[in-house]
Amino acid sequence: MSFELDSRSLTVLQDVDDRLARVVVRASGLSFMKFWVVSGLRSYDQQARLFGQGRRPSQLKAMGLDPELARPTMTAVVWTMKTKHLGDETGKARAVDLGLITENKRPVVIWQNDSLYHQLAASMKEAARLENVGISWGGDWHAHRSPRHYEIREIIRA
Repeated sequence: MSFELDSRSLTVLQDVDDRLARVVVRASGLSFMKFWVVSGLRSYDQQARLFGQGRRPSQLKAMGLDPELARPTMTAVVWTMKTKHLGDETGKARAVDLGLITENKRPVVIWQNDSLYHQLAASMKEAARLENVGISWGGDWHAHRSPRHYEIREIIRA
């Protein structure tokens, strides 16, 4: 079963590296689960605001970031300011975050279900193989796992 990405997701993909955008669109045709593109290109300010979540003002100040962005009572959602969500030399993101959707009476985004994200990752990896694009899935990372995150990987392994 496949589905078409919604218009918002397609708009987000316009600012994403064309290779990764092709993989995401191809995966939507392979996946039996509906998903949407939560995030692609971020400005430095957007990333700094996300980075401030779960951090104290002193931590941000030590990194040269505005301490006013600190939100220590919130859950940390990003782990670095060196992310492929920031534009590359072409101005496009080399990373996306995807969210799963269930259909009840209206779409509901599933954030916490690693087993479902493993299934989505299988579709993304197969789409990457078919498109001959190397990707890295955040769910495979050992430190700071991020099962909703995918990014371009320069080395393609057979």
